[in-house]
Amino acid sequence: MPKNAYTSQIVTDYETLEPGETDSWNPLGNEYELAYRLAVFYALTQALEMSQISLRDLKVLDLGCGNGRSTRMYIDLGLSPRQLTGLDLRPGTIELAKKLNPGISYLAYDGETIPFPSHSFNWISVTTVFSSIKGEECRRHIVEQIYQALPPGGYVFYFDLRLINWFAGIGPVRPLQLFSKFDRVWYYPVKHMDFIPLDKQFRKVSQVFRSGDIKQFRSTILSLPARFLQFSHEALLVQKR
Repeated sequence: MPKNAYTSQIVTDYETLEPGETDSWNPLGNEYELAYRLAVFYALTQALEMSQISLRDLKVLDLGCGNGRSTRMYIDLGLSPRQLTGLDLRPGTIELAKKLNPGISYLAYDGETIPFPSHSFNWISVTTVFSSIKGEECRRHIVEQIYQALPPGGYVFYFDLRLINWFAGIGPVRPLQLFSKFDRVWYYPVKHMDFIPLDKQFRKVSQVFRSGDIKQFRSTILSLPARFLQFSHEALLVQKR
């Protein structure tokens, strides 16, 4: 694998998507992002309940932590900041994460090697990371880093899009194949709008209807089944043998 291939691709893409210390994925006013946040929070609670590690014994590495939202979830579920470490490639997001979460350790990451001694963590969290990585070789390189960083019995919590992001290629991510060296504990395909109340969707239909735009009304109605039934994300908990 060419040195820094993963690093350069992600950093370049996100210089446009989320430059510097901006917060592009705020769920306020963003229905898709709200659905995602609710779904990942639910999936994490399920994964923690199924694991064999008590909360007080968890040592969590949030790989690809962004501005720290995915790390903060663990505090909401009972962990203390000293149990958490976040890594990300982008200096801007690391600086914002430090400002927002001064009690949590956040560090820059070069994409080549997880910069900690082996077995420093017993839980590695990767949320919406692999769908942004271009190329199967690079994705497998990250999985190998995760494998080396965990002790036997350590867990990986994975939550991501089912399909690779448009800027990183096409096709499914296939997490079950990526993490085939691990034992599968739990797998959960998430429907697109599982965690958005139905009444909100119907209010939107009503608003379009009252607008008198028949073409938009028809398009909105036809899109509803796909929005509720399409599997858009996958949650996975695996354990190192």
